[in-house]
Amino acid sequence: MTKMQELKEQAARAERLAKSMLDRVTVERLLTFAADCRKQLGVLSEHERCIAAIKDPIDAKVTHDNDNH
Repeated sequence: MTKMQELKEQAARAERLAKSMLDRVTVERLLTFAADCRKQLGVLSEHERCIAAIKDPIDAKVTHDNDNH
């Protein structure tokens, strides 16, 4: 399992648990943890884009441009 897959699963698990909890403090902590996981996912995703751009700048630009449309 990659780090990105692990973070996605942890975030989803925390969000599911938060929905089933009655304790407000626990819900807030789980949702904060899920948000942190998703933030880390964004950082890893951007890092992978940068690595791809270094390896193949033309292909990375075309892919990135297509993401914006």
